[in-house]
Formats: sequence, structure tokens, C-alpha cells
Amino acid sequence: MPLAGEQLTYGWALALCYHVGFRGKDLVTAVAVMCAESARYTEAYHNNLDDEGHVASTDWGLFQINDHWHPDFEMPEGFNAIYNARYARKMWKDSGGFNPWAAYNSGAYKQFLPIVTEHWEKRRWESKVPNVEKRWG
Repeated sequence: MPLAGEQLTYGWALALCYHVGFRGKDLVTAVAVMCAESARYTEAYHNNLDDEGHVASTDWGLFQINDHWHPDFEMPEGFNAIYNARYARKMWKDSGGFNPWAAYNSGAYKQFLPIVTEHWEKRRWESKVPNVEKRWG
């Protein structure tokens, strides 16, 4: 997976996910899923190949939104941090949780919970929330 674009700090990732509506434990989980999916890179992408080696679909951005399962997900807007996180929040809400993400279902996100929780508890990220729109809007 090419890791491209800006790599968000844990603080900015928390501020972004809070800005789009994640709260409490779901906020921490969302950032941990983001870490596992894209390493917090805004322009990360992954081509999914079919049996013949052709690109069948692509996962885009911070939350690796798949364009086959989400044909209304727009590119290149998907590389915008706010757009990607808002779409992920919609997916989370529509599905009733984090089940749409492979990193959640495999448990890969769990390795990031301690460090994300540590940053969440320090609350330094809260001062960044008012600047999310300025940064990526």
C-alpha cells in the first residue's frame, strides 16, 4: 500500500475524528482503526486485485474507503481528511459500528489502542478541534 500525503499525528487524528462526530470510546476506536488501515496517511491507497491480477477495487485515504462497496465515495475528495473521516463516520453510523473495516474485524486496530488512549487521555488534542476546518476544509 503506498503511504502518501500527510501523516496525521495522533493529536490531529483525534481532533479530526472528534470534529466529524466520534465521541468517547468510539473516538479512540476510530483513530485506532485509522492507524491500522492507513497509518494515518491522508493519501494512502490500496489496489485490490482480482484472480487475473487486474485492479478490482481500490481502498482510499485515511479510512481506506473501498470504491466498489461505496460507489458514491468521490475521488479525489477522498484524500481530503475531513471528507474521508465524515464518510467513515457515515459508514460507522449506517452499519452500527466498525464492522465495515477489515482492520477492526481482524483485530489489527487493537495494537494501536494503548497509544491512542494515552493521547486521548492527555486531552492536548482538544485545542486542535477548532482548527480542523482551517487545516483541511
